[in-house]
Amino acid sequence: ENDFLTKENIQTWLACPSGLSKDCTTDWANESFLYAMNYAYQNEDNMEVKDGDHLTEDYFISRLDIVKRRLAAGGLRLASTLEDIFGADTSTSTSTRSEVLMLKEF
Repeated sequence: ENDFLTKENIQTWLACPSGLSKDCTTDWANESFLYAMNYAYQNEDNMEVKDGDHLTEDYFISRLDIVKRRLAAGGLRLASTLEDIFGADTSTSTSTRSEVLMLKEF
């Protein structure tokens, strides 16, 4: 089910890891904008979704993987930003960024 949690995806999502950086948050916003324009605002036939359109079950199912990927990326980025804000106490922490990057190497 979580076959998108690859080392490559995690590295890509954490290439700019800090929500404290304007450059990172701008990159994240642009990334989200592209996904919205290419998927959320187009139906399964690649036609523009307009106000009042009926969205089919196929529309939702075909975008579910994208939603899962975006949530995973957001979760990793949030964790990384919180580590920047509060610091990572490695004496009590159960994971670090390097451990997250090794997630799929087991």
